[in-house]
Amino acid sequence: MGEKEQIVCEVVKTACHEYFLNRSTAYIIARCISLNMPILGLLKPEWEQEFFIENEYQHVTKISEDTYMVSNRIRLVDSLEKSDDRFETLVDVTFSCILIEDEVKFGSVHMSRSNEPSIKSNLNKDNNYKKVLGYLYDFIFEYDSTMNTFSYDPVKHRELFQVDAYYVSMDQWFWHICTECVHKDDTEALDIFRSNDIGKRIRNNDLVIEDEIRIKNKENGYIWLKMVVIFVPNKNKDAVEKVYVMFKNINEHKNKEIEYMYKARIDSLTGINNREYTETLIKQFLEENPNNKGVYVLIDVDDFKLINDTFGHIAGDEVLKKTAKAIKDTVSDNDIVGRYGGDEFVVFFKNCEDNKIAKTKLSDIVKSIEHTYSEGKKSMNVRCSAGATIATNTNCSLDELFKIADENLYESKRAGKNTFTITRQ
Repeated sequence: MGEKEQIVCEVVKTACHEYFLNRSTAYIIARCISLNMPILGLLKPEWEQEFFIENEYQHVTKISEDTYMVSNRIRLVDSLEKSDDRFETLVDVTFSCILIEDEVKFGSVHMSRSNEPSIKSNLNKDNNYKKVLGYLYDFIFEYDSTMNTFSYDPVKHRELFQVDAYYVSMDQWFWHICTECVHKDDTEALDIFRSNDIGKRIRNNDLVIEDEIRIKNKENGYIWLKMVVIFVPNKNKDAVEKVYVMFKNINEHKNKEIEYMYKARIDSLTGINNREYTETLIKQFLEENPNNKGVYVLIDVDDFKLINDTFGHIAGDEVLKKTAKAIKDTVSDNDIVGRYGGDEFVVFFKNCEDNKIAKTKLSDIVKSIEHTYSEGKKSMNVRCSAGATIATNTNCSLDELFKIADENLYESKRAGKNTFTITRQ
């Protein structure tokens, strides 16, 4: 265990001892990174028992250079009870720890207390619907947010994910899947577990999410899985009561699909061309029309990460869809429009070399994207920046156009954002 891991483990151990032995939440609250951080299961310590810790087990997972997930399993015994059947309880506590200038802060705290172990090695075999799901899917993970307990079949988990791991909390399982199993290009699919997004899904009754992700496989590098997530709300429909996460191996089917169908031309989120097809169209135009000029434009939504962090992933998707529609509605049907990925878009004005006309078109795009996004009492201005270049060289390549436009885009950012910069190639 490294030095940082030892530091966060000691802080978590102290936090648990302060809470259970000294009946104080002060140590934990003082280290919370914000008042709005997720805390589940932390109670006002008014219990009558005086505990001592019979044993405890810690496991630490490194999420990033300064972020760690520490899981603590503690067996508490009532020290005042002298009989053989004295009260015992098992506690699972998970802390998300963030090192800020050598000080440990808590990003989240999850706690469960039960007279029985909160992890079950197998799903309830007497439950018929779980049996049916077991035939349909290769692995099922069930989480009860009320008790902060979860259950899964470790044998099936090992068969699918090819890791022999023992998890003491859902947080630990989730972060292990994100950091060790799922392809980095597919981790965005797991953003559905943001608290902002879950709240919206409950309100909109949008409780079933299906997606396809790739996970590491020792023999094949990566394999494709179908992932189905079901959120079950409580009776008041103001919080999640249970979460089911199901995986099915679809690698053979997916490979056939990829083999017989080249990558889809349309970006699934925005409905406009994806990056690959956008580049194909621009290259085709440049090759077939060497004497016709055009304007290559890169567009980037300003402060998009802040939008995601403030309102959640669903809101970010809505902003991207609205941005794509604004661009599409502003340009000519003859022009090429695509999404390059993330919050970056590309436009190519065909047969345009007049600087004044190009500036007018760019100004119209920037203005069309500008709007205010609001949820409840929160609102944020959505703006964009653009960088463009007029292709005047008959031998120009797409890579050269991208490079110049990208430099001009960052010039727009440095100039204060919500503007555009254009030069000739």
